[in-house]
Amino acid sequence: MTGRESLVTIGIPTYNRDVLIRRAVESALNQDYLTIEIIISDNNSTDSTRSVCQELCARDARIRYIRQPSNVGATRNFAEVLKQASGEYFMWLGDDDYVDLNYISTTLRALQHDPSVALASGLARYYRGAKLINIGREFSVESTTWWRRIAEYYWKVSDNGVFYGLMRTATIRQVTVKNALGGDWLAIACMAAGGKIVMLNETAVHRELGGASQTLSHAAKSLGLPRMHAVFPYLSIAANAFVDISIDGSSYEKYSIRQRRLAGALVFLVLLVRAFTTSIVETLVILRNSFRRKLNAA
Repeated sequence: MTGRESLVTIGIPTYNRDVLIRRAVESALNQDYLTIEIIISDNNSTDSTRSVCQELCARDARIRYIRQPSNVGATRNFAEVLKQASGEYFMWLGDDDYVDLNYISTTLRALQHDPSVALASGLARYYRGAKLINIGREFSVESTTWWRRIAEYYWKVSDNGVFYGLMRTATIRQVTVKNALGGDWLAIACMAAGGKIVMLNETAVHRELGGASQTLSHAAKSLGLPRMHAVFPYLSIAANAFVDISIDGSSYEKYSIRQRRLAGALVFLVLLVRAFTTSIVETLVILRNSFRRKLNAA
């Protein structure tokens, strides 16, 4: 780059991750783009996460460590690293994840090359331990119309690895990450309302699945939502998205009430269609597996 390099903030919310957080932080420190700050917000960990982070801070002045006096919940802890960011650009990084060494330089180049891009991310690769389990869905959302972008996003999104992409700090600060099922979907949809979302296959974020299920149903249970939300997660997200677009979301305030309601209704229908098609696919898989078991038993 030429001239003054823009400061990029990498926010790492953490809780009881003493074994893996070192890998996350070191992947940030080792970027080929050097003008960064790393903000760690420790959600009052009860293991040795604190001592690991303090050791890392002593090694590199680009790291800032914050410890919450009590556990404030995951959503507020994610908000804390954004609140503390001083960079012109910002990204979240999971405390058990890591990024390729060219992640910042590649995504930053996309944002600076095209001001209409609101978010740039790499591919998401999912692991359980050292074993690659899955590669996240690769997609971009580049329509010139705001409501088409959010509808397209809700149609395409699945694992939502783009949540860990790079954004302009001023833009993401206008978005509220809600403590609701699909809260990360709602946040990135707000980003899509403001500009294009691009996914770049030249770099990747590597995400640890751990031992827990990553399904929407599991997410609903972890949030303490009623059983209905776990059984019908897409219906819950559809309702949340409609309310966010048509009533609550500050990112949509510049559009008329009529535009917002029409866009909210469109997204609601998109998610209902996804729920219906997902249910059919899951039923077919169950029937196929049952048929195979019967053939093997014959």
